Amino acid sequence: MTPTPTGSSMVDRHPLLKVHTGLLPFLQFTADAVAELLGFQQCVISLRDGDRMVVMATAGDPPDDGLGLRPLELPLWDESHETVGMLTAVMPAGTPTPAQVDLVRRYAAQAGTAIRVSLGLRDDLRQIRVSDNSRAAVRALANADDLDAEWPRVLSQVAEAYEADEVFVHSVRADGGWRIATTHAAAIDVPAALDHLTARGRAAWARGEVQVISPATVAAAGFGGDVEALILSWFERGGVGSVLLVPIGAGEELLGTLVISRRAGAHEWSETELQGATALGADLGLVILTRRTLDQQAKFVAELQAIDAYQDQLVSTVTTMLRAPLGRIQSQLETLPVTPDADEVSGIDQDVQEMNQLVDDLLFFSRVTDPRRSREVETVNLTSVARRAVDLIAPMAERDGLALTVRVHGVDPLVSGDESELTRMLLNVVSNAVRFTPAGSAAVTVARGAAEAEITIRDTGIGIPVEDQSRVFDEFHRGGNALGLPGSGLGLPIASRIAARHGGRVMLASELGVGTTVRINLPLAP
Repeated sequence: MTPTPTGSSMVDRHPLLKVHTGLLPFLQFTADAVAELLGFQQCVISLRDGDRMVVMATAGDPPDDGLGLRPLELPLWDESHETVGMLTAVMPAGTPTPAQVDLVRRYAAQAGTAIRVSLGLRDDLRQIRVSDNSRAAVRALANADDLDAEWPRVLSQVAEAYEADEVFVHSVRADGGWRIATTHAAAIDVPAALDHLTARGRAAWARGEVQVISPATVAAAGFGGDVEALILSWFERGGVGSVLLVPIGAGEELLGTLVISRRAGAHEWSETELQGATALGADLGLVILTRRTLDQQAKFVAELQAIDAYQDQLVSTVTTMLRAPLGRIQSQLETLPVTPDADEVSGIDQDVQEMNQLVDDLLFFSRVTDPRRSREVETVNLTSVARRAVDLIAPMAERDGLALTVRVHGVDPLVSGDESELTRMLLNVVSNAVRFTPAGSAAVTVARGAAEAEITIRDTGIGIPVEDQSRVFDEFHRGGNALGLPGSGLGLPIASRIAARHGGRVMLASELGVGTTVRINLPLAP
């Protein structure tokens, strides 16, 4: 009797044995039973591996040539009734009896059952392998600092997931060009056939499917004579048995194509692998699109920051240039003797003061809108700040015959912040109340709540038109009824931004011809 092949060399012959190590002993037991118990001269059991049959178990002696023996060949089926193997039994002479044939069929059925169990286990493990490695590939790309540098690692995960020999990615860059990466980190000669294969990606993505190309299907794929010859030449020279084209996309946009190749003789692409590859293309597409969007947003933010920095520099430069000549004009006006044109000189002086105020407002607005600028933080008594602001504005109110008061309800509220900024905030709001109140009064009230301090500035002035109230905190915006009055349109915007820098807010209510109420809320100091 011919010795039965054993050892690791047999296991290496067929990938199914790596999944179910008990399959080989069972097949060998079946072959021995057919040859020794049923009286057949030889029994051979083979399994399909790709396009070839691999002998897995033999028992008995091979028949002599020329005896004209007719072997009994029984196919072994999988669940879809596809032939996955063959049991061949040879009688030493004559024809097997019906009883022998029946028994051989039973042994073949048992072998088929064992193979189907192994195939089911293989499919389960294949699904796990595809799922785990595909997720690892997507995570690696999602967490990469540099997508180009990360592609070789990602493609290695894809190769492991699909038991592939080589994986290419032909991906679209944000600028519309292409990048090519492979499972090899080092540069290699990318086959010219790749361009023609990846050109199929757009149509495949539109159909929502992957595509298998092999030497047997190239002609039917409709590439055309020269291209077909180029692809077949690549298959032959590289020992490629088939490739799986996986479109990478998001929404309606194709972002690239994976080309996963297997050597000639490798197993066919399973339904599990085809479905997993379809999902992988969508997942990678989502990662690429997300990263591209984030990169564009980062670029946009950087551009906005550059614009802000330019504006800050422009404001600083312009105000510096204005301040010097304005200072000289004002100094010269102060040295002029009193003349019959004193009113005209006084008007010029008023204009210079307004220009100086505009320069100060521009510089201060630039400072409080710069997120990079730090502020001095200390415990500030808001009652003291309110009284100081009222004292500074009082001469203006007295000149115009207005009653300007300040009242404090309860305990003085304390907040954390920059006292100079908080003083400027109240000065802007209180001066607005006086400036836009031709007759009547302006009242400042300070109160301490459970978690916030509230300062209320109420006047009996001209009020703000309804259509302008939504824009009062926009820089340089002025109500239609205030265009002829002094002011830069920066008072409330500055106050609002100072409050925001201190974790607070500014609210406004106004009625045309009745007056305006501004409420400022700030968190209390801990």
